[in-house]
Amino acid sequence: SKRHGATSILDYRDQGYLPEAVLNFMALLGWSLDDRTEVMSAEILKENFSLERVSRSPAIFDQEKLLWMNGLYIRELTVEDLAERLTPFLERGLPEELLPVDRDYLLRIVPLIRERIKLLSEVAEMITYFFLEEVDYDPADLAQRGMDQESTVAALRLARDELTAVEAFEHQQLEDTLRAAGTALGLAARQFFGTLRVAVTGRTATPPLFETMEVVGRERVLSRLGTAVVRLTGSY
Repeated sequence: SKRHGATSILDYRDQGYLPEAVLNFMALLGWSLDDRTEVMSAEILKENFSLERVSRSPAIFDQEKLLWMNGLYIRELTVEDLAERLTPFLERGLPEELLPVDRDYLLRIVPLIRERIKLLSEVAEMITYFFLEEVDYDPADLAQRGMDQESTVAALRLARDELTAVEAFEHQQLEDTLRAAGTALGLAARQFFGTLRVAVTGRTATPPLFETMEVVGRERVLSRLGTAVVRLTGSY
């Protein structure tokens, strides 16, 4: 299209739309296989597409539908394929000091975020905290609703102590250990885990907390919990 504000197909590529998603979406602009099928491979399109069945009515370019379809195609990629496609976007989007991206480490991160991705270009910002030594946030975000500074510091210190002693730093053992610790403090899971999520990732919304902690690793998790205590109290 030459209309004002039209977007080049290469811009969609640079935003992180998959070519197979764009192909599928474009084929449906004025054409359909039947009255219910929306997602179809290039092979199905080759076998069934015909100009005779293209509608004379003007097609509607639904950006939200394209975004939805792109997310659907992303979720169908294998972990290895998605990691491969993400790499150039991470090389452009992550701070230079965090490069190059370790492929084996990326392969551990991808399963945690795949369900959340709609555009490949979003991922660098989404996963930065996996690579940083320390994360940034407002210390006020550590205290969850119903918690004061004292209970927040107690939660962070107990979590640090329990995770220092845990034998295997894997998500199921982390969950079992921390659920018991939260109960011992009289905190709801929402409170305790919300505090830990901010301390470990700097975010209030992330992939599953315990799987995330496992990938971030014991050393970084313990360091970030210690830093959170310092930010609240001024001492370790």
